[in-house]
Amino acid sequence: MKAKESSRLRRRIAGPVLGVAVLLLAAELLGGATSPLVSLSISGGCLALTLLAAALAGPSFITPGLTLAAVLATVAATLLIIIHGEAAAPAATASLAGGGLWLIGALAGRRPADADFAVDAVIWTSFLFCCALLVLASNGPLRLGASLLEALPSPADIPLLFTVFLIMAAGRLVQIHGRAPRIDLAPVIWTEELIHRGVGALLLAGVSATGLFLCASAQGALTALAGICLIVCLRPTEQDNDRRRVQGLTLAGLLGLAGLVAPFVDAKTFGTEPFSLVARSGERWSVYVRTVPEALITGHGPGAIREIADRSATLSNASLLAAPGGARNAVIHYLVQWGITGAIMMTAGLVFVHRPITGNQASPRFARSASRTALATGSAILLWGVTSSSLETPVIGWLYVFLLGLAAGSDVPQRAGSRTMAGSPVRTLPSSGPEAGFPAVPGPPRSGVDP
Repeated sequence: MKAKESSRLRRRIAGPVLGVAVLLLAAELLGGATSPLVSLSISGGCLALTLLAAALAGPSFITPGLTLAAVLATVAATLLIIIHGEAAAPAATASLAGGGLWLIGALAGRRPADADFAVDAVIWTSFLFCCALLVLASNGPLRLGASLLEALPSPADIPLLFTVFLIMAAGRLVQIHGRAPRIDLAPVIWTEELIHRGVGALLLAGVSATGLFLCASAQGALTALAGICLIVCLRPTEQDNDRRRVQGLTLAGLLGLAGLVAPFVDAKTFGTEPFSLVARSGERWSVYVRTVPEALITGHGPGAIREIADRSATLSNASLLAAPGGARNAVIHYLVQWGITGAIMMTAGLVFVHRPITGNQASPRFARSASRTALATGSAILLWGVTSSSLETPVIGWLYVFLLGLAAGSDVPQRAGSRTMAGSPVRTLPSSGPEAGFPAVPGPPRSGVDP
């Protein structure tokens, strides 16, 4: 009876999850969904999938907190459209769609098998996108790197996507390894499971690393290594070694710091002026910061970045402001376009989607794979936000909040008698057996489970 119910629940979530994976692939192939028409179309599809997933989950999943959040998000999006007109509609609906993707991810994350299915679906569609991108951009070996950078509006978007893909693939591979029972047969079982479940993650890791190499993105490589290091050092082990964990976190921090500094280093002038790009970045930022007080409360509206660049261009900074990427700083970008009102709305939304995982940092559940992957991905995006406005690209935000949703669903405490986000009782995951994803094997059980 339980097996039949579990199968029915998996069939319920399979449709919305596959729909999300396909829509993310479409958004990636269509320029990151930065075009207003594409953004509105894909956002509409995401909202339709959200309604379908909520209907299939049943009323027990839709808690008063989620209902209130949905109402507040709708009111906030409506206010943005009222203030800035129809030009704000794509951004407002994209934000609502992000909330819907988080909800679908949280629904899938409640059950390990559903979460695995969701991650694998996104991994395979991401791999297809990377392959299509490499094929479409192959105008010759000398042009390949430049063509990749031109695939999305900002030159930072593609390296950041490759970085997120690499971290996501590493998180899946570490998860598969962590589920292997600690017995003599573990290497054989892990190899079999890696072939069976981890092929997509291996392929995605390989093609993402290749993409970062072709883009010559030192920032992407360093932040990806920092994210992978973070995933590995936060992984639970049978004998937790605090000293080794601190060393791992220190290494991740150093790699992240190096990734933060990398965009300001110019290889051509490294010998004489190693940080010559700092002054140019400061000059670009100052142009946009000076315009913030002009519309401090509501901002200048969508598209204002380009208008400000056009009217502020001089002979000395024309080439600097004409370069793609806008302000190349997430905070400045949001303040210029949306003002304090939009920044508060965005901050409130980010706090809401992060709260389920950040609120459980003291719990062993925080060490779960989905949480580690979401934390590493968020750290990479945060570092990129200093020198880019890539979170404004819808597909990057959508992918991130979907991973956060998976983490939120899996981080609900799983003690006896506790309840999931849907309000249904759950039990602790075994270290082996069909539900853990590995065959039942003889020998002592593993003390640390890595779902």
